[in-house]
Amino acid sequence: MRRYMLFAGIAAPIVYVATVLVGGAITPGYDHLSQPVSALFETGAVYATPISAAFVAYNMLLLVFGAGLLVSGRMDRRILQVGAVMILFNGLFGVLIELAPMDAQGTPVTVPGIVHMVLAGLLVLTCIAALGAMAWGWRARRQYPTFTRTTLALLAVMLVSGALAAMASAQSLPLMGLYQRLTIGSYLIWIAALATIEARATR
Repeated sequence: MRRYMLFAGIAAPIVYVATVLVGGAITPGYDHLSQPVSALFETGAVYATPISAAFVAYNMLLLVFGAGLLVSGRMDRRILQVGAVMILFNGLFGVLIELAPMDAQGTPVTVPGIVHMVLAGLLVLTCIAALGAMAWGWRARRQYPTFTRTTLALLAVMLVSGALAAMASAQSLPLMGLYQRLTIGSYLIWIAALATIEARATR
């Protein structure tokens, strides 16, 4: 059962990518390069409800994966447990953000829109904390040296692309969507790789 919980970490990125691709294809006028993912379920979006449901499914899988890490018996250092808990919080904030859709561009700021921005920030912070904590734990335990370096490289990409996405959003610059996808994509790749490694080790 614990191993099946770890497989949820492989399924979650697949669900996320499929949701973004299908949601972008069916949402009129949506542009992956310039628009954030949240625009797919923003207030007034045509297919906001089914797209939000799909993102909730992704985050539920992430919650199952985080719980699987904690009960697998392999998080034997406190810092590794912190990393698993950050994944859990990331999934929780991901579910909550679906209840507070982003305000559509050009519309008045609303309370749900403000909550959305706060939760989006927390999502980024928990992603960074998860990668950082796990890399720290593996390095201290001298485990997964190659994956530790890969994790640090993905963390660097997330920090740079996340900063670029924030700047582009604040100043209405182009390619905001691309920068955001680099940030999210780095996290999804890491989650899938981590799930694969831990599932094999738990076998």
